[in-house]
Parts: sequence; C-alpha cells; structure tokens
Amino acid sequence: MKDILLSTMLILLFGAIASSQGKSTSNDSLPDLQAWLAKSMKKYGTYSQGVVEHRISKVQFSGCRMNFDLTGTAAASYEGGMRNITTSSITFELSDLDSNRISERIAIDSDVRTLLVNAIDGKEVVSSRVNRYFAEPISTLERSVSITVRKRIATEMKTKLMSAIKACQQMPSSQPGK
Repeated sequence: MKDILLSTMLILLFGAIASSQGKSTSNDSLPDLQAWLAKSMKKYGTYSQGVVEHRISKVQFSGCRMNFDLTGTAAASYEGGMRNITTSSITFELSDLDSNRISERIAIDSDVRTLLVNAIDGKEVVSSRVNRYFAEPISTLERSVSITVRKRIATEMKTKLMSAIKACQQMPSSQPGK
C-alpha cells in the first residue's frame, strides 16, 4: 500500500512540475506577451562586463513594432576620467523575425544568455541607431537582433518571444517585410 501511495504522489509531483515548466504560451494574448517581454527585458537585461554596465530600457511596443534601448556605461573613459556612454536604439517588426531561428547562447559569463533572433530570409530589417559620447550617431540595418538577459529568464523569454512573433505573423495587417 505504501508503494502505491508513494508512486501516486511521485506521479502527481512530477506531473505538476512538468506542467508548470512546459506551460504553453499559446493562450497568452499578444498584449500580455508584450507586457511580459517589456517588464522582463527591463528587469533582467542589466549585467556587467568588466567595467562596463549594460542596461536594456525603454522597451515599447506599437502594434507589432518593438523598440528598446541598450545602454553601455563605462566606469571612466581614457579622456580625463569622464564616463563613456553608448546607447543603441533598436527597432523592428516582430513579424519580420523568424520564430524558428532563435538561438540561446552563453554570453559574457555563465549567468547571462544572449537570444539571437534572425530575420526571415536574412533580410536587413532590424534598425539600430548608435549614439556615442563625443561622436556622431551611426544608423545601420541588421539581419538579426540580440537580446542579452539573465540566465534564469532566458528560456522563458525565448518561448514568449517566439509566441509574440507567431501572433504578429498571424495578424492580417502584419505581413513580413512590410
């Protein structure tokens, strides 16, 4: 009797763990996915690399268009001890990204992961404007976007991002490349 009770408890326990970890985001609405992404990117998108602190901020959505800033701040530059700040403003349409081509990579250290999201057909659809301290801004178009966050949230962020991309691609007014 003990064995049956123990087996039943273990099955229920592992079933509960599996269902909480493998929870599908297919029931999440696009606004819910976007709110979660914005909040989580701001909360878990701050990390240090040597003397440089990186911070994701100003995460915003307008329909399926996503914007965010990535700021790198060095403790001091070589020009008289002044802080060196670089801000990249990143903009793209979620529907232009390939939900099947999101990779998760170890970034700076084992506590940080980079999600690399590629554009459909390798098109240059990710707009990046880099503002540097004491330099002219530089604007580029890229074939992918990198989002670096803490390891503990990276896998869930990848899943939510995939769901948001798919939701945008299914919207009648949102066709890739437009």
